[in-house]
Amino acid sequence: MIRAFFALTLPDTALDQIERLQAAIPFGRAAPAENLHLTLAFLGEVSPETLEAAHEAAETLAPPPFALELRGLVHLGRQPGGVIASGVVPEPRLDGLAKSLRSRLAGTGIQLPRERFRPHVTLIRLRQDDADDATLARILGRHADFRAGPIPVTGLSLFRSYLGGDSARHEELARYSFDPADLRDVFSR
Repeated sequence: MIRAFFALTLPDTALDQIERLQAAIPFGRAAPAENLHLTLAFLGEVSPETLEAAHEAAETLAPPPFALELRGLVHLGRQPGGVIASGVVPEPRLDGLAKSLRSRLAGTGIQLPRERFRPHVTLIRLRQDDADDATLARILGRHADFRAGPIPVTGLSLFRSYLGGDSARHEELARYSFDPADLRDVFSR
């Protein structure tokens, strides 16, 4: 079985801004720069055949490129614990991309969790004893004006995720470009 997901990658300029923000938060475990992404669809543990079907479904996407912007911080998950994530400025084209991808995956018989798409980038993972409610609220408020972008969305990627150690390791299996000049669409299992 292969643990996989579709996501948008972030350019170096956004990664630099995020890393500065992560350094300013005095608790939790910062997500490594190579793991920062915006998940569009989490497949979970799938067979090689299902992964191939997901790949073929994603190849049919061809929206025009657009841009998005990260803004503010949110706490996701239950306190204590959870994650600190950057929010995303509402962008109908991002919502449309996620909906189209999920629809194509469903068309191949892939069952995704029936959860609402809530775009975010996970920045910090929290343990139960990292921060009390007041400290967490103070940090979220202090960095409420965080912004990164515009972030060009010129394609999406299929990732394999390996769990273990302090953080997961993600391997890009394929990139699906919305820009004909981008030729990085090689698929490998």
